[in-house]
Amino acid sequence: MLHTPTIFVLVFLVSAILAVALAFVAQPKHPELRWIAAATGLNALTYVFFLLRDLQFDAITIPAANATLSISYALFAEGIYRFLQRPAPRARLWLPVPLAILVALLTLNDPATRVVALSLINMAQLAMIVIPLWQSRQTLLGRGAWLLGAGVVAVVAVYGARALLAMLDPLQLVFITASSPSQAVPFVVGLAGVLLIALGTLVMIKERAEWVHQEAAHRLAVSERHYRQLIEAANEGICVLQDGRVRYANPHVATLTGYSAGQILNKPFLDFIHEDDRAEATHNHMRRLLGEAENERFTLRVRCADGQMRHVEVSGVQYEWQGRPATLNFLTDVSARHAPEPARTPSFSS
Repeated sequence: MLHTPTIFVLVFLVSAILAVALAFVAQPKHPELRWIAAATGLNALTYVFFLLRDLQFDAITIPAANATLSISYALFAEGIYRFLQRPAPRARLWLPVPLAILVALLTLNDPATRVVALSLINMAQLAMIVIPLWQSRQTLLGRGAWLLGAGVVAVVAVYGARALLAMLDPLQLVFITASSPSQAVPFVVGLAGVLLIALGTLVMIKERAEWVHQEAAHRLAVSERHYRQLIEAANEGICVLQDGRVRYANPHVATLTGYSAGQILNKPFLDFIHEDDRAEATHNHMRRLLGEAENERFTLRVRCADGQMRHVEVSGVQYEWQGRPATLNFLTDVSARHAPEPARTPSFSS
């Protein structure tokens, strides 16, 4: 025989532990989970009032138990609406709470009517959890919504069964702590339903986080692809320097210097600089790594594949390449400015 008070203690402990765990997980990234944690905690408190029914303080324990239970369902619905980022119809969510308390007070001596009336109120509250799920069905995919829905269905089935039993055999429900299947089984199923609701919410949050991560990764990949296309199509040389070596060079760098990509990548950048300009190049590169020369331009002589020297104006910014410090540099050919002027041919006037 199932011992109903023991089941109440078990339900209280499981719900209380779950509430603490949900509250811990909620910090700080999932504020909507705080509502679910609060709802689970109030659901646990409900079973404390159920246990106190044997003390014959019905005028206190019955309204208190139904108040905490009704509030917990309103909090569950609030959490789901917030998670789905839909406006919550607060009048419909919270109006059943004072109604449940009023019904509990008016039916203290009529347990059958109380069970039927409160079951209908609680079922209506649980429907408010399903409504936003249904409204978001086009975008809400995954196992979490199904688990949550299954939990709601389980709890609704419990209330439906209790309401039907109250109408057919009211004496079965007079003593809530009686150790009988008609009392114990619904509470076990109800606990399973609450656990499914909480678990479904957790899974939904996990699935949303994975979806957001995937979307962010996709957008980043698209952005990087577009960015690379712009860089590779640029009409000036662009390169990344890290640890004194060329880690990336766009096609225009090869055009500018005459070297192939294989001859440029991962080679010391000073190999391409005129000996007399290497000290200045190193000095400015180190300053740029420290973020001290981001708006400065200077001119270097670059050694090309054919042995000639080109005058290149260099500008750039501090940069991060594959998670480590680097510099992003822009190279503009200004050789024309430094070309010697052609000698003038003397003219003779007659």
